[in-house]
Amino acid sequence: MYKIIFKIKGGEDVSIFAVGGENVLELAQKANVPLDAPCAGSGTCGKCKINVLEGTVEGLQLACQTVVNSDFVVQIQSETGDGYFSSSAEAKGSLVFYSCVL
Repeated sequence: MYKIIFKIKGGEDVSIFAVGGENVLELAQKANVPLDAPCAGSGTCGKCKINVLEGTVEGLQLACQTVVNSDFVVQIQSETGDGYFSSSAEAKGSLVFYSCVL
């Protein structure tokens, strides 16, 4: 099992445990973390952006296309859509990014 920590601007961190192969969008939905995904995770709208602070793939990624393969910490856009957190030195972890062929 892997521990995923969602950092939410203006709110408390949310943690959830996952098995390898689950994508971040599914985990956010299970944890009641607000992520916009009008395409229901097909990777076509680009609205489920997350900011991976540290890991094998860093920076902005699509949550629906990011598959968990280890512990990690991720920042999400605030519910009001006013941008991402600034980076935090305490955020550590990694993930593996897989692209979906559409």
